[in-house]
Amino acid sequence: MENDQHDPYRPTAEEILEALKPPRPKLSEYDKQRLDELNSANAPFFWIGYAVVVFGGVWLLIKLLDWWNSL
Repeated sequence: MENDQHDPYRPTAEEILEALKPPRPKLSEYDKQRLDELNSANAPFFWIGYAVVVFGGVWLLIKLLDWWNSL
C-alpha cells in the first residue's frame, strides 16, 4: 500500500456493496396491509411447523445416538 489516504472520489467497500444490492420493490399501502394480514394469519402455522421439525430432529438424533451406542 503506497497511499493509505482515502481518495474522496473512490467509493468505499460499503458504498460498492450498497450499490450492488437489488432495488426493493415499492409496495402500495394495500400491498403492505395485505402482507401484514397474511403474515399474522400464517404465523401460528409457521411456528407449529417449526416446532414439529425441531422436535422431530431432536427425536431422530436421540434414536441415532441410541442406535450408535448399541453397536
